[in-house]
Amino acid sequence: MLGIEFPPELKVSLKRAEEDKRKRREKFKSKQKTQAIESDDYFAYIAGYTSGGAPYGITWEENAKINEDTSQREQKEDLHF
Repeated sequence: MLGIEFPPELKVSLKRAEEDKRKRREKFKSKQKTQAIESDDYFAYIAGYTSGGAPYGITWEENAKINEDTSQREQKEDLHF
């Protein structure tokens, strides 16, 4: 392209690295799809963990409120006048 010649070993190495990266990405995506939703006694959904190891996410109380609001909204939408 610019008159720069690359050694064949470098080309092979770069192709292998790119293929390995693609495989890791596919494996990660597959694992994310099959992984169960994590929860505990306090959190209905654990979104992640801080660097100190503390979980964060949606509490059971927040989850109940969200479900209640959604249910009420669905009931209002079902009323056709």
